[in-house]
Amino acid sequence: MSLTEKVYLVDHHRIGRQLGRSIPRAAFAGATLDHLYTGQQLDGLEPAIHDRVIAFNQDFLDCDCQSNPYCGHAAEKFARWVLGERLDGRAPDEIIDAMRDAYGVYVYHGDLVNFLDDAIRLLDALTDLAAVEGAEDYAEEVASVRRGLEMGRQPSR
Repeated sequence: MSLTEKVYLVDHHRIGRQLGRSIPRAAFAGATLDHLYTGQQLDGLEPAIHDRVIAFNQDFLDCDCQSNPYCGHAAEKFARWVLGERLDGRAPDEIIDAMRDAYGVYVYHGDLVNFLDDAIRLLDALTDLAAVEGAEDYAEEVASVRRGLEMGRQPSR
């Protein structure tokens, strides 16, 4: 299961009441994307929620693909955002707070930690493959990013 399958709307019941329809809790669910992120009427939302929905739309769903928002780029952008937050030095709880404040979504702490751990393990494997292939510079670059994710800071160059 990917991280985006575990991202939830903070106020999904309130949003549903304000729009007059049922909204799934999962932020990246097809019905949620249909109701909140495909330009349908959002005027019924209170200003704070409206602003978060618009920010989510602009930051993750701004894509020229014909199948947008179902093309997968939103999930990729969200994962990159999370990794970027970690590399900027934020702890998992701070990342969760940031996504809640900026986008009105959240993920459980354990799910976020598992995602970060999986990313570190993937980078470990990539480092090993690069070393086997003789790409030492690339292996060191990947290892540096891995250390950055683990330590919560930008990799040193």
